[in-house]
Amino acid sequence: MPLWKKKKAAEPAAPLDVLRWKIVAVNILFAAMVVATLCFVAARQGKNALEEKHRLAFASLCSALEQPILETQTIDHKAIYSSAVENRLVSALFEKGAPIENPYLQGDDAAPLLTLSEPMLEEARQSVDGQNGLWAKTVVRQAYTLRDGSALWFAEYCAIPTASGNWIEMYLFQDAATFRQEWGRMQLLYVAVAAGGVLALGALAFALTGWAMQPARRAERMEREFLAAASHELKSPLAVIITSAELLPSGGEEAKYRANILSEAHRMAQLVQELLSLSRLETAARQIMPAKLDTEAFLWEVYETWWRQRPVTG
Repeated sequence: MPLWKKKKAAEPAAPLDVLRWKIVAVNILFAAMVVATLCFVAARQGKNALEEKHRLAFASLCSALEQPILETQTIDHKAIYSSAVENRLVSALFEKGAPIENPYLQGDDAAPLLTLSEPMLEEARQSVDGQNGLWAKTVVRQAYTLRDGSALWFAEYCAIPTASGNWIEMYLFQDAATFRQEWGRMQLLYVAVAAGGVLALGALAFALTGWAMQPARRAERMEREFLAAASHELKSPLAVIITSAELLPSGGEEAKYRANILSEAHRMAQLVQELLSLSRLETAARQIMPAKLDTEAFLWEVYETWWRQRPVTG
């Protein structure tokens, strides 16, 4: 009956290789933290710069539509319609609280956006109300941002005084889809840069650790070669000693010395064999094959070995 069975085991990783991969893993983790932090900071700055760029473009567009009304005191509905189509704008005009219809526009897309705008225009409305009754009035502008569900809108409110003492209120809204698309592409770029940076630093760490461990690998290889050479060199003299001891008379007073010589020589031969096995295990895959154990023979072998090496007294 077999007492145990062992399957073939995979070759264990060399200690230097394990150490190398641990160093590389720590370096990659540290590099990932640093690169992620830098990319996060850069992404925030990039997003702010991109949003500011789109806000300035929207403000310039609003100014181009508001200035003719201020100068001519008339509303060019066709120009507003053309700009709305070209720049994805939604507009609404009011005079004395009443809406001014644009004959070129169909529907009332601005209604939900106007409802969302009301809580944000308190300061602008106070400025308009404060100028009522004054002889010289100034244009009141307020830029803000609206979120309608998942949609993002750049918005601007402009109150333009008229010669009759009234106000023309213009609301302009621009869908920020272009900004979101550009920001999405920028995010992908930051992710790609971060991944590339981590991989590059990981490859650099792998190369540097390999270069730094070359002396240790040379020392390990020299140690293995020394063990193999020393074991082979010791096998020949031990074989001569064992052969010579076996030729000694097995009876008489010399028998005790003959037994001691053979016992120690066999023990040394076993040590040499273990050194050779250790050397082979370090250079080739270890194979553990299933085997049967004869318990009785194994115990007799242990007993005989102990009997030969027992201390002789008397």
